Amino acid sequence: GDDSVVDERLEGLEPDQLAALIYTSGTTGPPKGVMLSHDNLGWTAAQIPKIMDIGPTDRVISYLPLSHIAEQLFSIHGPVALGFEVYFSEGLEKLKENLVEAKPTVFFGVPRIWEKFYTALSEKLAMATGTKAKLVAWARGVGGRVHAKKNAGQSVGFALGLQYKLASRLIFSKVLGALGFDETRYFVSGATPVSREILEFFAT
Repeated sequence: GDDSVVDERLEGLEPDQLAALIYTSGTTGPPKGVMLSHDNLGWTAAQIPKIMDIGPTDRVISYLPLSHIAEQLFSIHGPVALGFEVYFSEGLEKLKENLVEAKPTVFFGVPRIWEKFYTALSEKLAMATGTKAKLVAWARGVGGRVHAKKNAGQSVGFALGLQYKLASRLIFSKVLGALGFDETRYFVSGATPVSREILEFFAT
């Protein structure tokens, strides 16, 4: 076909023109169509590298409805602006195996997804017995102390840092690998608040 019509349309676009209508969830009343301009979308995508070191060598997995603005940011606008790869999940029921296949370097999760991971991992870790159970408890304790110090702006120190490296090698790396997160550098939670218990669990 003739591409000149497409080129003409593209050249006619203005930054303040309507680019998308994103509908609110309706939790505070009837859903409303939020009008987003090309400038809105371009500016938001341009903020990603100011928060995260992300570019063409990175991978994300898209699994949420593309009607969500956060999902559009990570699966459409961000990749177009920054060139990172997008894997599309075959559905929530296959998300776990898709994660292992895609090995995302950046993962955006809504609280419900973190809750599912938390429940599954907690149940699996609770099944550990004997020496393995003691090792898991020790590793989680080390992780908790490390992240408490980091959150308080304190130095981890040599001894605790060494213990954390060992805990990572023996426990944390295996858990992350089982979920497909062994190459993930950034974990992002958004859309609605997530509980402190879940944040602390994944912080270790």
